Amino acid sequence: MVGALVLGSLGAGGAAVAVTDGGLKTDSRHVKRLVLSADGIVRSSRAVGTFAINSIDYKVSAVANSLDRLKKEAPAEYARIRSEIHQRSADRILRLCEANRGIYIKAGQFIATLQQLPREYRTTLTVLQDQARGRPFNVIDRVFKEEFGKSAKEIFVHFEEEAIAAASLAQVHRATLPSGQEVAVKVQYPRLEEQVATDISTMGFLSRAVKWVFPNYQFSWIVPQFQENLQQQLDFEKEGRNAEITAENFAHKEEVKVPKILWDYTTRRVLTMEFMNGCKIDDLEGIKKQGLNPLEIDDLEGIKKQGLNPLEVAALLVEVFAEMVFCHGHLHGDPHPGNVLIQAHAPGATRKGHRNFDIVLLDHGLYREMDDSFRNDFCQLWRSLILSDMGGVQRWGERLGVGEYSRFLPALFTARPFQSKTRWGQRMSPEEEKSLRKEIKAISPQDLTAVVEGLPKDMFLVMRTDNLIRQHITALGATPKLRLQINGRFAVAGLAVRHSEEGHLTSNLAAYLRAQLDLAHLLLRIRAWEITQEIMDIVARIKHYLDWEYLRWRQALFSVLMSLNLADHNSRMLLY
Repeated sequence: MVGALVLGSLGAGGAAVAVTDGGLKTDSRHVKRLVLSADGIVRSSRAVGTFAINSIDYKVSAVANSLDRLKKEAPAEYARIRSEIHQRSADRILRLCEANRGIYIKAGQFIATLQQLPREYRTTLTVLQDQARGRPFNVIDRVFKEEFGKSAKEIFVHFEEEAIAAASLAQVHRATLPSGQEVAVKVQYPRLEEQVATDISTMGFLSRAVKWVFPNYQFSWIVPQFQENLQQQLDFEKEGRNAEITAENFAHKEEVKVPKILWDYTTRRVLTMEFMNGCKIDDLEGIKKQGLNPLEIDDLEGIKKQGLNPLEVAALLVEVFAEMVFCHGHLHGDPHPGNVLIQAHAPGATRKGHRNFDIVLLDHGLYREMDDSFRNDFCQLWRSLILSDMGGVQRWGERLGVGEYSRFLPALFTARPFQSKTRWGQRMSPEEEKSLRKEIKAISPQDLTAVVEGLPKDMFLVMRTDNLIRQHITALGATPKLRLQINGRFAVAGLAVRHSEEGHLTSNLAAYLRAQLDLAHLLLRIRAWEITQEIMDIVARIKHYLDWEYLRWRQALFSVLMSLNLADHNSRMLLY
């Protein structure tokens, strides 16, 4: 791989200088290609080196510590050593991402969101969410000259050279149009697409090499999935269209804000949008310096200081993404805190709804246009989950590509197994968790890989997004019950929605009435279950109280008898 890159760079270098009658002449295009090739060699060499060291570490540690024997004879010691190896490897990958930057940062961020990976990788790489560094204005201005034929200073009447936000693929500047309108301008980093081609090739090669060295390697699907997501995010015109679709889908919901796209100032690598107070990609401090006060979706203290109810914020967040999944089939696939902001209303502001805040959705690069049959099947799956219909869970799970492992879907989406004795919306008991972990450990790596690789792409993104939303509402103090009830409501409502060939949402009266009856039945079943559990809790508390009072009575009686010399310590047991 490295040899091929070296040969490629030599070829580019040989064409960089040409002999003419006027002497030596440099071709800037070939020089640029030479620079890209040299940079690619350095970046790929780092990646190959990290792969080699990690592979040796796993192989040598497995032999030196007799991991195969420990796995059977001392599971706790096996888990400890395995965790240490994972941690060392994750630390090396973190250093690689920080050194190579660019899409390696993006790849690290992507890996950190995958619950299928060992915990050590996810927790270590999470720090990359805040590691993007901006580029100087003179570097970014090259993109404007290539896209528009002129400098940003000539296009806008005012353009702030210092970026207000920076991410792994682009950075955002504040600017003013000739009309006087304030805008946010998102600019892709120069030479990024060429760099991506080299880096993705390297990652693909290394993924295949890992599979060759470790036949049981379970994650060969990561690079193709990451590549597909990345290609979407490099096309800013597509991102603008996604934003407009989302704005249209939520036109009925005034608490949901999406910045308007200015198409005359937008290309594939430059996206110009309405500047909204609180608009931010992932740099909260940068916006605060501008005199604004945006709130990230997981900023619990900030939300409380603004006089907002965190549970109301959590409810609206779940409603927005539930409507995307179950009704629109047009899903924002990257709802990390920097892309979902809370905007408090000014005191005394009047609104139709009861909420005193808005949710601002940013960064519409990664979306999934879900197939309508998938959307319907997913609605049916959730309906079965809420109604505890395991036959339905199995049927719809198989249609969604999960197969025989559909039995794990209740625990995955509702945090409780199908036969759980806990109250609806509460987490499973420690005994249930232990039993579930044991059952999951029985699944072979090969079977798990087959399931993940066989999942529809829609299902993969829905599961990833659902996990992020769950993390946000947990940070806001919401219980699983809130998410389950809202998802159930929108799942049933989504069954009444059908998409016409033109892509617009339509519904008919009969389907609507059926959905309303189904929803009423669903909510009644949930409430009946909750009432049953509440009665059981009351009975348990009464029993506990009576047991405690009886114990106190026996102790008091024994004390009285002792004081009257009618009992001694040897007769104490007769009272128990």
